[in-house]
Amino acid sequence: MNVLAAPQGQDEIAWSIKLPKPKVTDITKLKVAVWPEEKSAEVDEEINKLISDTAEDLRSAGAKVETVAPPFTFDEVDDIYSKLVHPIMSAGGDRETLATADALAEELDDSDLSELAKITRGVSLKARDYVVNNARRHFIKQKWLKFFENYDVMLSPVCAVPAFKHNHDPLIERTINVNGKEKQYWHTTIWAGPVVTANLPSTSTPIGLTSSGLPVNLQVIGPYLHDLTCIEVAKMIRDLRGGFRIPPNFQ
Repeated sequence: MNVLAAPQGQDEIAWSIKLPKPKVTDITKLKVAVWPEEKSAEVDEEINKLISDTAEDLRSAGAKVETVAPPFTFDEVDDIYSKLVHPIMSAGGDRETLATADALAEELDDSDLSELAKITRGVSLKARDYVVNNARRHFIKQKWLKFFENYDVMLSPVCAVPAFKHNHDPLIERTINVNGKEKQYWHTTIWAGPVVTANLPSTSTPIGLTSSGLPVNLQVIGPYLHDLTCIEVAKMIRDLRGGFRIPPNFQ
């Protein structure tokens, strides 16, 4: 991280970065929040079970562990995330595609919260609305700052499902299966939103295999610029859970 976290180009003239040391290195002094299950960000049941098992392992090892929601709703932060990330992802798109998105956005019902609808709204977002949502982002960052006064890290899913078969259909036509329900492909990355929106560090670490032998990770989310705390806690979890295990029949 000392190599990655550094000023670039002309910023080197005046800027320097020194990441703080891990907040905790003793597991018995560790304070962990576990994000509760979210209806609007549904995750495979086996992933939830493995996260729960990991929380119990941490508790047994002496850590203070609580299941607690952050001081905002998932829908709130997901709305901000969608309206900030999709204008960036669509920048430089061809005019015809962007014009189509603008037309579709005008016809969307406000109650439509499908992944496709959120993307369409984001792609067609006006600059002034982007500024408003960026301000909303800073309110979320302040709420996280207050939250982490009581916890060292928060644990949450990384992805909604374990590894799935490659699908080379057009992106808009792809779907995934979550607990028997068909979800749009973009649902796979929904848990990135709360972290990316607030510019928080997060470290992905293995916690076991599903009943079908697929590897599962969780993410260790930390306070702003506390990357080394996330990495340290991820190491603790790795040691408790046995680290990465090669799936059966995987070559």
